[in-house]
Amino acid sequence: MSGMRPMAHAGVFYPQAPEILRAMVAQHLNRARPSFGHPRAIVAPHAGWAYCAPVMATAFRAVAGLERVDRLLLVGPSHYDPVAGVVTTEAEAFETPFGSAPVDQAALTGIPVDADAHAKEHALEVHLPFLRVLFPDSPIVPLLVGEAAPEGVADHLMALGCGDNGVLTVISSDLAHYLPVDRLRVTDRETLRQIEAGDYGTLGVERACAAPALKGLGVVAQRLGLRAAALDLSDSTATAGANPQSAVGYAAIAYYGADGGSVP
Repeated sequence: MSGMRPMAHAGVFYPQAPEILRAMVAQHLNRARPSFGHPRAIVAPHAGWAYCAPVMATAFRAVAGLERVDRLLLVGPSHYDPVAGVVTTEAEAFETPFGSAPVDQAALTGIPVDADAHAKEHALEVHLPFLRVLFPDSPIVPLLVGEAAPEGVADHLMALGCGDNGVLTVISSDLAHYLPVDRLRVTDRETLRQIEAGDYGTLGVERACAAPALKGLGVVAQRLGLRAAALDLSDSTATAGANPQSAVGYAAIAYYGADGGSVP
């Protein structure tokens, strides 16, 4: 078992200097749209912060008031190495500008390891600064999900506590990629309507890069009676002035129990 998974994208996707980064996290959380209730899971984007930090912050502000988070189930796609099913890491901690984020290795027994995929991946790393500020004592359970049956992904998520008291699940996903912005916005709004309706049947990676993970979470939501609610929607043209002919979509989504937070 290796010790530390080093930062791979600090200074590129997000600032590396701790004081600058902490101020940026606070600023984005303060400016984020407020929401109500106590989500059991959230979806947040994972592009460079210059593009998606406001939407990312909306997702994290929704869970900022959670009193008890014993485990952070952090789930995303693999952009650099193809993976099959659900894979984790041997690392005992992830390095961040705010110190190390411990990995709950005891929870990960039996899950296949792909150290190379995790070493390169930005989808989980870019969320860690928000998580270390909000939940500095909570260990992470890092997972990358490739092509897999939704029911199998759901079984893994629930075995790790997805939906339970004290477990916050964070799915890292952007929405549609590299479309003309007008078409992208129509596509992304339709994707969110389908997710809110619990209809994941046509959700593919062309609409959300973490589609396999999202479809697994959709099965968990069906099993536990969780309700998805879109909190925010934007795209890469809205912040950093990206090419409007090749835009990327970003959303913040929260999953609530029937009473707004608790699940029987």
